[in-house]
Amino acid sequence: TGQVDISIPDGQGGFLSDQDGILILTCSAVIDNINSGTNQDPVDGNVLSWTYDAADEEFVVHAFDAPGGGAQDVRDFVFAFVPYEDSLQPPYSTRTLIVIK
Repeated sequence: TGQVDISIPDGQGGFLSDQDGILILTCSAVIDNINSGTNQDPVDGNVLSWTYDAADEEFVVHAFDAPGGGAQDVRDFVFAFVPYEDSLQPPYSTRTLIVIK
């Protein structure tokens, strides 16, 4: 089916929610066509999205086939959960000026 459910333990007996952080997803399937002689795009054509199901305490990942838009089997993908409390910060002060030439 075009759906996978992900529950992320919070380390205290519960699960993390969309109020705790954000789920980042990307497709990771690659079509092996190097020696096949085809003009097929080597990157999997799936599009991923997610919603949060509070009743089941899980992130619901949906996959759609591009460009058709129909439900697609969720195959190879990777994800990261980035908590809001430990937000990503640059390794320098926001007052530091960086010049790139």
